[in-house]
Amino acid sequence: MKSTARHLWHRLALCGALLSPGMVLAAPAAYVDVFYSPYNTFKASSPNPNADQDGQPERNTLRGDDDGYGIKGAVTLGSRLFINAEYTGDHYDGQDVPVDTRVRLKGFRSGLGLVLYDAGPTTYALAEYIRNDSKIDLAISGLPSTKDRNEGYGLHIGMRGERRLIGTTVQLGYVDIGDSRGLEWMVELDYRLSDWIGLFAGYRATRLHNDGNDLSLSTARAGATLYFGG
Repeated sequence: MKSTARHLWHRLALCGALLSPGMVLAAPAAYVDVFYSPYNTFKASSPNPNADQDGQPERNTLRGDDDGYGIKGAVTLGSRLFINAEYTGDHYDGQDVPVDTRVRLKGFRSGLGLVLYDAGPTTYALAEYIRNDSKIDLAISGLPSTKDRNEGYGLHIGMRGERRLIGTTVQLGYVDIGDSRGLEWMVELDYRLSDWIGLFAGYRATRLHNDGNDLSLSTARAGATLYFGG
């Protein structure tokens, strides 16, 4: 995991070196993103207690994909602080399973960020509260849904650069939620159409581990941005 973190940090620093500041429009005091996620995937795996039997795999694995939606935003507090919030509703259809499986995951995040450096590409730190509510439905008559809630936190460092009307944000973080923990990375590209509206697209991947149990979540998203103040 340490080597992976070093590799991702190197990529983060490289992206920051390629970004060049120079905003044409006024920096907004707040923004709201409304987005659709056409590509959501998850993979959960755990040790198989029957792996010593013939024909049994070493690990039990559940995969799924589908789409989702969400809304997120941020508000600046002075020149150095900002707060953010995000809500997502993601859906996954289980693959390679004998029974049709539907997984619904509602996520909520809220955090406080600090701008560390803004003389070039803006570098920031972000601490987040994270909550995930999951619901699993199996296509078996009379079987109730399985619901679960996990809470935790995320600690991230990111860089943002702007060149004319195009902005790029890259972020690397550590996530600890429920009994699982691991790395998360995110990249976003945005384009400002005017002082008050824009477009954006992004991708986020989360890799969590817990005593041999692994969970991978990936989501691609695209949507519109509303800017306020400036």
